[in-house]
Amino acid sequence: MRIINNLAELQTVRGDWKKLAQRHGTPLLDWEWMSACAEAFYQPNQLFVIIHDDGTEVNAIVPLFRHEDNGVQKLEIIGTPSLGEPAGLLYRDHGALTALLHNLLKQGLPISLRRIEEGSESLTAIEKVFQYHSLHSLREGGASPWIDINSDWETFESRLSGKRRSDMRRARRRADKMGRVDIRVHAVNPADVDNLLAEVFRVEAANWKGRNGSSLLHREDLARFYTIYSHKAAQNGTLRVGTLSIDDTVVAVLLGLEEAGRFWVFKIGYDEKYARSSPGILLMHRCIEYAFKQKLTSFEFLGWDARWMHVWTDKVRRFKSPLIYPFSGHGLLGFARDSVGYLKNKLMVHNGEQ
Repeated sequence: MRIINNLAELQTVRGDWKKLAQRHGTPLLDWEWMSACAEAFYQPNQLFVIIHDDGTEVNAIVPLFRHEDNGVQKLEIIGTPSLGEPAGLLYRDHGALTALLHNLLKQGLPISLRRIEEGSESLTAIEKVFQYHSLHSLREGGASPWIDINSDWETFESRLSGKRRSDMRRARRRADKMGRVDIRVHAVNPADVDNLLAEVFRVEAANWKGRNGSSLLHREDLARFYTIYSHKAAQNGTLRVGTLSIDDTVVAVLLGLEEAGRFWVFKIGYDEKYARSSPGILLMHRCIEYAFKQKLTSFEFLGWDARWMHVWTDKVRRFKSPLIYPFSGHGLLGFARDSVGYLKNKLMVHNGEQ
């Protein structure tokens, strides 16, 4: 076992990382995603990537970073606090996963593993390994909707409720009245990344996200991550950007990926001046159509469950977020301080101070 704590060392395991990532079928664990997170979000020596091998090859990786919280050093999965996306661990087989988790336990630090999928081999192993060696809790990690692509597009669309199909037609008529409508899904060339991202950032900020400062245009760290990652994905030929234009003005955008036989949605936004025509809904509908016609296996909304996504599906992937305090000095101190903080917050809420 070894621990990598800087970007230069991380580069040395790129090939092993990509080999393990192929087993898991998600870009959120792949080298491009994790290395972009490492570069965008963390200072030198914050990385704490545990590499496990069997003497001949790397067979498991847990991509962590180290930070201080409540005066205690803690470990978390790279990128999860900033992006909020589902996460996981990389491993060749169950034996490698179990050995990796035992090595993680030996670090003696509090551990937060946010948004591990329910029913997954990783979550089952985490519960088993840490059951008798730590204080731990399994918090709710929310859900992400997805569409199982198991028919042709026409069949899928016909299964939508009559009201939903009518709403879609009405939105399109309103858009048509505003001007000439053009909806596209771009397979992005590396040379076009910066121009398309500029449109994504501009449109995504042209509503409440821009006003409250949560848009990519106002979050330097997120803008840096998506710029770095988009260039890597475009080099691989997997980056997709959806646009809806009215009279050559882009009024809705979607940043996504076509990889591992699935379509993945990272960001969607629209210009609120055109809200009456529901441009975000129209664009999402076209991107779903694209995924069906490309004969992919699923459409992954990612992020967090939202009511408007259920226009197209009732399926969700559910997640848990293990919080682990090993029986060590750091682990027990972390548990004590987090418990005090939790109780203080509960008391403030009870007293109406929040």
